[in-house]
Amino acid sequence: MERYGARRLRMTIWETTRNGQLQTTHLGSILFILVMMDACVFCRVSLKNGEEITQLREKGCNTVNRTSQTRNDTIVTTPGQKVHQKCRRDYINANSIKKDMREKDVSITEPTLHAISGCDTTSRMFGVSKAATLKKFGEHDFLKTQAQLLCNANAKDDVISAGENIISSLYNGAPYEGLNVLRYRKFAARVLTNKTCVQIHTLPPTSNAASFHSQRAYLQMKMWMNKDNLNPCEWGWKVANGNLVPVTCTMDAAPSKLLNIIRCNLSIADTSEKRFLLIPDVFLEDWTSWSSCSASCGNTGERHRTRGCHTTFGTIHWTKCRIGGEQKEACVGICPQTTTATTVLLGTWNPWSPFSHCDKTCEGGIQIRHRTCVSGLCIGDSLESAACNVHQCPVQSTHAASTTQPVTTSATTGTQWASVTTTTKATTTHKKFFTIRSKE
Repeated sequence: MERYGARRLRMTIWETTRNGQLQTTHLGSILFILVMMDACVFCRVSLKNGEEITQLREKGCNTVNRTSQTRNDTIVTTPGQKVHQKCRRDYINANSIKKDMREKDVSITEPTLHAISGCDTTSRMFGVSKAATLKKFGEHDFLKTQAQLLCNANAKDDVISAGENIISSLYNGAPYEGLNVLRYRKFAARVLTNKTCVQIHTLPPTSNAASFHSQRAYLQMKMWMNKDNLNPCEWGWKVANGNLVPVTCTMDAAPSKLLNIIRCNLSIADTSEKRFLLIPDVFLEDWTSWSSCSASCGNTGERHRTRGCHTTFGTIHWTKCRIGGEQKEACVGICPQTTTATTVLLGTWNPWSPFSHCDKTCEGGIQIRHRTCVSGLCIGDSLESAACNVHQCPVQSTHAASTTQPVTTSATTGTQWASVTTTTKATTTHKKFFTIRSKE
């Protein structure tokens, strides 16, 4: 410390309040640096280090002292005091002042932002990173104010209110909008535009769940500030099986009315439409006029009409409105002598007739049945065929013939006889020779 020309002292400061009374500010173990006459008041470095030195005049002292008040510093200069020329120039520079003030703002509320955006003892919000939190904090004064309120809050209601405003801002909500309103707004917008179901975890948390998260962040922040006399069970924690576990939420996952609707045994008609219309302020538009028939004169085609939906957020095109969609119906093309397309009424089928006799007795045949259309255009086939008698045809009957033929051999004298049996089955002939016996 000697080379910096300074020494450390413990001090108690006496201040004069506005009403003239003395107020004692005890600094405890805080260490102050008293700068000696041979050190720069700005950088605390000795003036003998070879840098350019300037001597402050009365005007320069007033400028430095006003800057010190802006920065909320304790630097006070007097005319004739020597300082480094570079230090004085940098200290009163406007950009330098803004930068230092931002760094001080961040340093004051940094524990709050770190705790509420997720740390070892508090969970992180889905889709909100540390970098995004710090960036938004530097860009939005409202977020800075709420972070300071949370840091200085003492009552639980103030902690919950400031924490909800911070979380809402991190999810791009409007100031004081509230998480429940923001959650509904984002959910309704995604339902109207998404082709797949909305992933609930991508939405902002509910106000009830965020209140416990804010309490845990506040508790952790106070512990970092050596104010750990708070009861965790009163600030977002509970005891389960001898361990502290976070309180996630004290409300049901969804209203009972909604839970009854999304059961698997739904009995209401047009489930998708009714489920969609549960969202408030969602309305279906009127159907458009029918389009021209797609077929030429006298031929059967189809025509269609569409409808969209609209909400307080705007009109949704029918291709993106899941329950608006499109209707189609059969029609007959317009002929020159007519002016409008004729709507074809859908008819009904008579019952199927019995199947006809099979056209083959074996090895696969076909039998058919038919039905007739009554009063209108019926959709489907009027004939239906089915396979029949697919079994294999029976084989021919088996018969046997036995003949006796003379056999001449050189092994013995005279004539010997052999019994030959011929068996015929289908088209295959088998011959079996028996033992030759001599004729007496």
